[in-house]
Amino acid sequence: ALVELTAELGQSLGLSQTLDTLAGRLKSLVPYDTLAMYLLRDGKLESACTVGDESPIFQTLRIPIGQGISGWVAETGQSIINGTPSVEMGYLNDPGVFSRLESALAVPLEGDRGICGVLTLYRSTRDSFSRDELRLLQSVGPRLTRVIQEAVKYRESANASATDPLTGLPTGRAILLHLQDELDASKQTKRPLTVLLCDLDAFKKVNDRFGHVNGN
Repeated sequence: ALVELTAELGQSLGLSQTLDTLAGRLKSLVPYDTLAMYLLRDGKLESACTVGDESPIFQTLRIPIGQGISGWVAETGQSIINGTPSVEMGYLNDPGVFSRLESALAVPLEGDRGICGVLTLYRSTRDSFSRDELRLLQSVGPRLTRVIQEAVKYRESANASATDPLTGLPTGRAILLHLQDELDASKQTKRPLTVLLCDLDAFKKVNDRFGHVNGN
C-alpha cells in the first residue's frame, strides 16, 4: 500500500490534487481524525491542505518557526510523536475555539534547500500514535517533498504565464482559456453564461504609438 501511495503521488502536477490524494490514501495507512499539511512561507507555516472533522480550525493557522508542534518540527528537522495539539491552537485568531484533539504526529518535509513544510496528523485520543506509524510517515516524507516541490514549481510557472507582470492582472490568453472553461461548463450544466465586454475610448492611440505588445 505504501508503494502504491508514493507512486500515485507523482501522477499529478497539481498541488491540490497531490495533497488530496495523500490525505485520502494515507488515512488507511495511518488513521487520523484531522490532517494538516503546512508549507513554509515568509518564516511561518501556512496550511496548504486540511482534512478531517476539525479541519476548519487549522485552515487559518500561521505558525511561526520554532513554535507549536509543527513550528518546532520545521525548525529542528525532527519528528514529534504524540505531541499536544493545544499548543497549535494558540495561533488561532479566535481563542474561543475548542478542540477535542489530544495527540499529534508531525514529520518535517525537507527538500534541496532545507525544510519546506510539515505534515501533521491529529487524533482525538491521547498518546495514540505508534512508532511504526511514525516510521511509515517518515518514509513517505521524502517522496512527498519532491512531489510538492514539483507541484509548486508547476503552479508558479502556470501563474507566471497567465499573469501580466506589470499589472498582476490575467493576460489575454488566460482570459480566453477561462472563457472556454466557462463555456464548456455552461454547456454541460445547461446554465446560462453572461459575458461583459468593456472597451476603452481612444485606446487605439496607445496601440498606434507604442505598439500592441505595450498596449496589451
